[in-house]
Amino acid sequence: MNSAVKYVGRRVNRLRWMKKTRIVRRSGVRISDHPTLVIRYVATHPELDTFSFELADPRDIVVPISQLFGVPEERMMGWLSELDGDSELAARIYRRSRWQPHALSRPPLGRHAARYLALRATRPQLAIESGAKHGLGTMVMLRALERNAEEGHDGHLITIDPDPDSCWLVDAKGAARWTRSVKRSDDALPGVIAGERVGFFVSDSVPDYGTTHFELSTAIQHMADQLVVMSNGAWNSALRDLCDAHSAPWKSLSVGMSATFQRQLRIDIGLLGGDLRGEDAR
Repeated sequence: MNSAVKYVGRRVNRLRWMKKTRIVRRSGVRISDHPTLVIRYVATHPELDTFSFELADPRDIVVPISQLFGVPEERMMGWLSELDGDSELAARIYRRSRWQPHALSRPPLGRHAARYLALRATRPQLAIESGAKHGLGTMVMLRALERNAEEGHDGHLITIDPDPDSCWLVDAKGAARWTRSVKRSDDALPGVIAGERVGFFVSDSVPDYGTTHFELSTAIQHMADQLVVMSNGAWNSALRDLCDAHSAPWKSLSVGMSATFQRQLRIDIGLLGGDLRGEDAR
């Protein structure tokens, strides 16, 4: 490796260390509280945002989602174990990410586990996500839809993200039941949703209240008999406000993160159109 390449590499690493140090400071965590985790993150961790993590306690998501859907906790835990032990999904993610310097090649999937449980429980024919980044959550959702199809409940996922470099994790098998729109949600959503009946919608694009409210309210206008909505509850209250306006139940999940300096992820999830009690698959 020549000296110019080495110099550029050192400069890039230095900039990444500085950015990660700022991330730690903004999180409110003191280095003295978690010195090993913080130093390991700043020195070696590839992620700069949307951090991957293991669930500190699976009941953080299992209990409230079970209560919201009326599905036994044992059933939910079974689906969570299914995701945790999915060697095929892990291998597919590894093949796509192993040469990517800004992503983990074997990322934990705790951030996206709630989506997986919701999709396995409700088995929608059409799911939509707004905001995808690398596509790890997209792959988890597609895997849930694949599992549903194996059980006779086919489904399709539409992903909306204006970044042309997003979703690079999605492989050919996942793309078989996937449509991608490389536009902003306010430009893309009216077209992709026209004439459709949406059973699942996750808003994860930008923190803006107006954007989240627009995305979720548009999904509600085109909902199937039942619609699950999800969003980042730490960003804004749009999901809670919309569910309240429609007299629909919702839960706010405080998800503990394991082996990371980050504290908690807040996920809002609501159910419009009734719960799942008495469904034949339960």
